[in-house]
Amino acid sequence: MRVDLTGLPRIEPDAAKLIAGQVVWTLAGADVQGPYVITVDGTPLDNRHTAGWNPNDVAAISPNASSDLAVGLHGVLDGRFVKVAGAQVTPVAGPSG
Repeated sequence: MRVDLTGLPRIEPDAAKLIAGQVVWTLAGADVQGPYVITVDGTPLDNRHTAGWNPNDVAAISPNASSDLAVGLHGVLDGRFVKVAGAQVTPVAGPSG
């Protein structure tokens, strides 16, 4: 499965893994078979995963993981990576936020 994201700014490795986790767990939860090749404007999201991501690559951020590993709800708003807490949406630290 190929997923091409567009218009994102330069993405730090930690943010890339969170984005990959969202894509992987969303598609895996919908029974879409991987591996999931994730690109940004045609370039791999992470050069270590050019052949694709699988759930084992993002197991630590699984929605089925224990609550002490939870990273919270994140999303992309106006091209910026944001954290959602209740009714508040705040950009994450770093160049992606």
